Amino acid sequence: MNKTETKKLSEIISKPEISFDSIFSKEIKLHKFIIECSKLEEPDYNMKDLGYVKSVNPIIRELMQIVNPCIYWFEADNEFEADEMMGDLNTFRNKKIGRTIPPKNKNYGGKCLYLGVRQGGMRKKGNFSFIAGRISIHLGYYHVNSTQGLNLVYWANHNVVLNVLELPQESSIYLNLLEKLLASQMKPLCGRH
Repeated sequence: MNKTETKKLSEIISKPEISFDSIFSKEIKLHKFIIECSKLEEPDYNMKDLGYVKSVNPIIRELMQIVNPCIYWFEADNEFEADEMMGDLNTFRNKKIGRTIPPKNKNYGGKCLYLGVRQGGMRKKGNFSFIAGRISIHLGYYHVNSTQGLNLVYWANHNVVLNVLELPQESSIYLNLLEKLLASQMKPLCGRH
């Protein structure tokens, strides 16, 4: 690239409002939730909200208060249960029921099942935060089959821990980078990074 092309490129690419290092000088909140997958209610896609899902209502209500960008991950209690859960997920995958689940990958030996990111904000209707919507998909409470998520209600029987790392609003430009860095450390057992 010559200097003119570099200058044009730098004009197109937005400059971060916050440096990468300064993200960590601001308050970062970690929210942890235990999900008892064996107690998840069967989805009723005719319902307009998740009020009927008593087992996860407190989780969804708390997530609806989060409007900042987030990194989240689901993890098993230990590596043995994580391995067992991946076997259950693959059995579900082979049934081809029509739900879209995260792709297989080559990672093994950890307890992180899946890692993802979500921009901050609220849906225009329904007063639902973006992270609450994304997690409801992973739980299996979204009516569109083609939207990828863990869909835990359909196959999981173990408890999982949902970790949601709430970042400063200005950090959204770095979300994908942070996801790659965390994925290289945590080695989630499904999904592409």
